[in-house]
Amino acid sequence: MKVNIFTAADFVNTYSGKLTIVGAFDNIEQQKCPFTFRPFGVAIKLIAEASDFRKTNKGHLVLRKLGSKKTILDISVFIKPTKMHRKKINSVSLAMNIGGAKFESFGSYILELTFGTKTIGSTKINVVQVKPK
Repeated sequence: MKVNIFTAADFVNTYSGKLTIVGAFDNIEQQKCPFTFRPFGVAIKLIAEASDFRKTNKGHLVLRKLGSKKTILDISVFIKPTKMHRKKINSVSLAMNIGGAKFESFGSYILELTFGTKTIGSTKINVVQVKPK
């Protein structure tokens, strides 16, 4: 599978094969750490290849600070594409609205989707300190 879309957002949804993303972001601005960021969603659209069909892909969506092995979030993901259409783009959409994610410090974080030991895709989120208004 190949990643077509991978982003953090305020809200995500999937319906009838369509992926809805509201408020996609790469940066979170805060005055102080630690904090819990809400709302927090993750949208991923994967393009399935012929070898992916009828095969269960077990993996994890992990959030961690860049350069660290300590995970903040670890969500199990199971994908099994069942139908192959020769004239269509065969995609799988994942929409996960997470209640919140706790960030302990400022800096760069990474969201990664892995199947087994293989990283399928990732996106970076920067937590930036801002001065009070």
